[in-house]
Amino acid sequence: MWIAKNITKRNQAKSNCINAAISSANNSEITAVGRDGVSHLTIAAPSGISFSPKIDENAVVLKTESGDVCVGTIMDRVNPNDCPLPGELFLSNKNGTATIKLMADGKIEICGDVTINGKSV
Repeated sequence: MWIAKNITKRNQAKSNCINAAISSANNSEITAVGRDGVSHLTIAAPSGISFSPKIDENAVVLKTESGDVCVGTIMDRVNPNDCPLPGELFLSNKNGTATIKLMADGKIEICGDVTINGKSV
């Protein structure tokens, strides 16, 4: 037991990842407040995906040599139907009124007003 506790403590001390609350977000700057104070963040996301976290959302912040990076946010799921199954992707807007779900079986489920090439569908 003593060995396990000491290994855990040592590994926690080496962690360069923190949880911080987003305090402001706009096109040019994201700031978050965590245990180390205020961080000015850049966003890391998979290629082709762009996002800006909501104010007061909990961000996962990775401390790097070149600055702090938001690698995502802690998901807060109110509706269990929003949880994707393995192999699925779920996207939603700020208040959840528009959603896109890419399903594992190849189907696409879209909820909200849809516009394609400037025309409502």
